[in-house]
Amino acid sequence: MTHNTPIIAIFLAQVARLMAAVFFTFGWCSTGFAQDAASLKCAQLLSADQVKQMLGAGMAAAAPRQHEAGESECVWRRGNGPTAASLSVRYFDRQAIGSNPVARTLDGYYEMLVKAGEEAADKKREPVAGVPRASLIQVSPQVLVVVQRSDGVARVVLANLSRAQATAVAKVIAAP
Repeated sequence: MTHNTPIIAIFLAQVARLMAAVFFTFGWCSTGFAQDAASLKCAQLLSADQVKQMLGAGMAAAAPRQHEAGESECVWRRGNGPTAASLSVRYFDRQAIGSNPVARTLDGYYEMLVKAGEEAADKKREPVAGVPRASLIQVSPQVLVVVQRSDGVARVVLANLSRAQATAVAKVIAAP
């Protein structure tokens, strides 16, 4: 049996290298996957109770995800098909914004997201009442809301939900 030991050792070393490459390639060892989901900023902006209060019962949360350093996303959904209600909150903190090649300030990033929404929808932004730095763009059945906070910018997309619900979500996200 000792003559097989080097072959087994070589095989195990190759498997270990392959697994390390897969983990590195897919980011499974990155801070995004190792980080506790509750610590992601998008999860701190809206609680399950707040989502239920604003959007009604039955909104199921997907696991929050870290996309890039300083960029997280939380998604809630109710139902299936074209009439499914959904809420997606993608949050960009100062680190993510600072590394953006186009807009590196909170104001610049906010404007970049709003202008992209206006161009895509071919509609102008509307202010969100009671939120100094938030814009809403309605394109039925979706609503895009961009909220600038002191620590980052949130891009919120609601589908098959009302304008009043979009406004309520913007107000909660804007709160310090």
